Amino acid sequence: MSKKAVIFCFVFCAAVLLAPAGRNFGNGAASREGLAAPQISSVTRTRTSLSAERAKRARETALRLLTRHEFAKPVDGAFLLWADQNVAADFSISLAKALAESPDGEIFYGLFGETLHVLWDRFKGAENIVRLTEENEGHGPVTLAFTGDVNLADDWENMLAFRVRDPGGAAGSAVSPELLSRMRAADIFMLNNEFCFSDRGTKAQGKRYTFRAATANVRLYKDLGADIVSVANNHVFDYGEEAFLDTLSTLDAAGIRYAGGGKDLLEAMRPRYFHAGGMKLAYIAAAETAGYLFTPAAKNNSPGLLSCYEDDALLKSVAAARKNADWVIVYLHWGVEYEVYPEPRQAELARALVDAGADIITGAHPHVLQGIEFYAGKPIAYSLGNFWFNVGWVDSALLEVELEGPGQYALRVLPCATEGGTVRLMRDGGERLSLLRYLDAISSGAVIAEDGTVTGI
Repeated sequence: MSKKAVIFCFVFCAAVLLAPAGRNFGNGAASREGLAAPQISSVTRTRTSLSAERAKRARETALRLLTRHEFAKPVDGAFLLWADQNVAADFSISLAKALAESPDGEIFYGLFGETLHVLWDRFKGAENIVRLTEENEGHGPVTLAFTGDVNLADDWENMLAFRVRDPGGAAGSAVSPELLSRMRAADIFMLNNEFCFSDRGTKAQGKRYTFRAATANVRLYKDLGADIVSVANNHVFDYGEEAFLDTLSTLDAAGIRYAGGGKDLLEAMRPRYFHAGGMKLAYIAAAETAGYLFTPAAKNNSPGLLSCYEDDALLKSVAAARKNADWVIVYLHWGVEYEVYPEPRQAELARALVDAGADIITGAHPHVLQGIEFYAGKPIAYSLGNFWFNVGWVDSALLEVELEGPGQYALRVLPCATEGGTVRLMRDGGERLSLLRYLDAISSGAVIAEDGTVTGI
């Protein structure tokens, strides 16, 4: 063989050996057309293998470090693998580094914009949760809004005046534009449903006031921006069990969550969960009147309301929610009508609820505003009074809570007034300041500033 032939054979063989896998040097169709299928190079395969191995080692390291700390959920290898694939490719690596440096209970939220409760729900495919933000959307403050009693009964004074003003029935003729905007802007807006939704039922005999609204009136809640309502009160059973169950089904059909009542005790106790701003929130409601005043408490096999006191069911519900949520909100129907100050038993119950895991407590029933206090750093707004309920002048309020992150919040009161059957924000500086100063005077252990901000002493 000539020298040139030897050199040619050497170069050809080297080209074949060094060529990417799958390259065709023959006379096949792919070679003729220049359409050889692209293949992953050996270098790419090596890098992928190294990356996978690195992620595996990171998961193993994270698991070892996790065993040294207590977290709300039993994080394991399956969870970490899921998180690497669905949350962030470097989830386990970032978690391992953070755990080695300065672990704390909010480490997941700080790293990935979602708390462990939210991530765990996603991992498990949890159902019956209202998701208000997209997955992996990240941090963001969440605004909660609360009002007191709302009455949509067709034969009650505020609704009669409403129909006269606007036969078509738009919520804008019942609530001022500025106030309506605030209510709709809240991420989660809650109120007390002080009546039943039904076209059926029998009026409670011997009861002075009974309230029933046509099921079609539920559209007003959609107009107002309501996301969840408390059905735990002394008027939701005014037309009996049949009308009460209609109320639940009407709210369900409208996509509005309810708390504090159900077809049985288990449903009445069940917290209603939301995901918002990377955090998980639990809502619970209960009534002091459950068990009497024509209002049955829920039993294992019968519908009714969650009682504030019976069998410690409320405390058990709060304790269960504490294990599954970053924020636990309790809305109570309690107190004495037209009394400015809460009863000692209310303060005792509120403290027990905080000890059980409640973060925010508010409520209604007295038909007047009551003060605010703090216990163990948790706000207790005893009564938000009547909201859309009257025709005559009534002082009212919209309570806003901005959740800035797990355990971090800001509280403010927006003074409102019901006048002529409509509700509005107090715009006049004099009336607005007067109401804020009044609330500050009747509050204990809290300071209400002239801008409505509420802080503990």
